[in-house]
Amino acid sequence: MGIALALITVFAWGIGDFLIQKSSRKFGDWIALFFIALISVVVLTPFVWKDIIIFL
Repeated sequence: MGIALALITVFAWGIGDFLIQKSSRKFGDWIALFFIALISVVVLTPFVWKDIIIFL
């Protein structure tokens, strides 16, 4: 099962890298990085929401 999960991870990483390169060439580096960071913040915020409230 671990090997299967590792293969899925490598495959997803390859697709992600391809899409990042494609969007960087089409829209420019800064715009691509902005949207990657924006999507990451939206997806990962629920996992750290309780910790963020402590700092507010």
